[in-house]
Amino acid sequence: MASFSQYELSNGKKRWEFWAYAGIEKGNGKQKLVHRRGFKLKREAQDASKLVEAQIIHHNRVVDSKADLTLGEYLDYWLTNLKLNVKMDTLQIHRKNIDYYIIPRIGDFPLSDYSFNDHQKFINGLFTEKGVGRTKQGYAWNTVQSINQTLSNALKKAVTLGYIKANPTANVEFNRQYEPQQRQLRYYSREQTNKFLKFSKYEQLYI
Repeated sequence: MASFSQYELSNGKKRWEFWAYAGIEKGNGKQKLVHRRGFKLKREAQDASKLVEAQIIHHNRVVDSKADLTLGEYLDYWLTNLKLNVKMDTLQIHRKNIDYYIIPRIGDFPLSDYSFNDHQKFINGLFTEKGVGRTKQGYAWNTVQSINQTLSNALKKAVTLGYIKANPTANVEFNRQYEPQQRQLRYYSREQTNKFLKFSKYEQLYI
């Protein structure tokens, strides 16, 4: 719980400040405190302290209670706090993938329990889910690839941080029947080209 005190500025005006407990420093055992000041009213300081304490609780939960973290909570933390040196449009793609595609379907999975089989089932379902995508028969190949890339990127970081032992997105397979067919380029033969050029002279197409 935060502690509050009032202090006086050089011009005689009163302001409020608070200290919020943020845990113990590793190595020296000292308390970590978050200090904020400059509030005109105690109520304003109390409101601000609640927000700070909520952020502290969330951060400590991520760092110290990895087993209880849901996949959705981790993804939100990853994008907000760990994915820093990327372009804005890349962040927007990740955010859309997380909020629109991932969290509504698998966000409640405990992070530590999300397995390769769970992920393969999730990917398969994206291709066949009724009522979604342009065809209303499932999401397109490129969309599913993008969703998987976001999850793979985030969970790779979770492995690095020691939150999970292995990345469950590794070696996932994509059903090739949903892969878009590449258009085959067709070329004129030399004989067809000569006929076209001969014809174009009479049709004022020749340049």
